[in-house]
Parts: sequence; structure tokens; C-alpha cells
Amino acid sequence: MCDTVGILRHGQFILSGAVADLLQAQGTVEIVLGGNEPASAVAARLQLAEQVIETPGNILRMKDSAQDTVLARLVGAHVPIVSLNPVNRTLEEVYVQATQASEHTEQQLATASSAPQQGGQA
Repeated sequence: MCDTVGILRHGQFILSGAVADLLQAQGTVEIVLGGNEPASAVAARLQLAEQVIETPGNILRMKDSAQDTVLARLVGAHVPIVSLNPVNRTLEEVYVQATQASEHTEQQLATASSAPQQGGQA
């Protein structure tokens, strides 16, 4: 099993690194809630819309910079917390995100180079 991978697009390296580093979604954490109230309802009740990225089932996902605020509100409201975890991606998700970003950059460059030049002869 390998511990470092590289992703190629059209023969060019677009991303490489340690598998563990690539799989960790940078700066995103999730809080798994206990109890029966859906995470979306908890987020609405505690006015966490600006801090929370998404609320699948009983999970609150947020940027790690919002973690302290969200935890303080949850604890203050006596919402049961099961766990707090960094969010990880699959290697497939890393590949798709990297190739889509690379494709988007290529499209922007192609559009910029084919745009008519301003000015010219009058």
C-alpha cells in the first residue's frame, strides 16, 4: 500500500502528497449530535446558519474556525454531543475535486486567450 500519491491530468502533475494529508478536508470539522432532534432543527433553533456549512441527519459540519462558537451554543442549550471529528474525504473525492479545479483553470485560460483585444486601430 502506498503512502504518497500523485494525480496527473494530460500528462501534468496537478496534485501530489501524502495520502493522509490529501484525505483530510482542510479546516472542516463535524459534530455528531445525540438525541432525536435533527441537526438542521438544532442549527435553526440556536441561530447557527452562518457557522454551519451543512446538516446531514444528526451532523453539523462547519469550518474549524466556527467550532468554538458552535460548541458553546450547543453546551449552553444542553444539546447532547456524541463526537467531534475532522472531516475526511475519499481518494476519489480528492481526484474529482483536483481534476475539476484543473479543468476550470484551463477553461478560464482558454477564454481569456480567445477574448478580443481591446483597442486597436481606429
